[in-house]
Amino acid sequence: MCPLCLCGSFHPLALEKCILEYILPTKAGRADILAKLDNRLERIETKLEVLPKIEAEVSQLKEDVKDLKERATAQISALIVTVIGATVAATIKFGFLTKT
Repeated sequence: MCPLCLCGSFHPLALEKCILEYILPTKAGRADILAKLDNRLERIETKLEVLPKIEAEVSQLKEDVKDLKERATAQISALIVTVIGATVAATIKFGFLTKT
């Protein structure tokens, strides 16, 4: 049973609702302040719920970037081998290495 309002609920500690309804309205302005704080707390909780999803997406992006770097390195290596091969083929074909 609520220790503040005796509302019949079996919550061990006073709920915010009970505090706002039964205690704070007796003190001017406090109910409004607590309502604003409650809204801020809800926004923070929402952000905290989203945080694991964002962390998972960041992790996936890191893996994707790593994969792209590996592919780019492989493509550059293949291009270098192709250029060297073409250079050697041209050298042999046109006889640049023949003794004169």
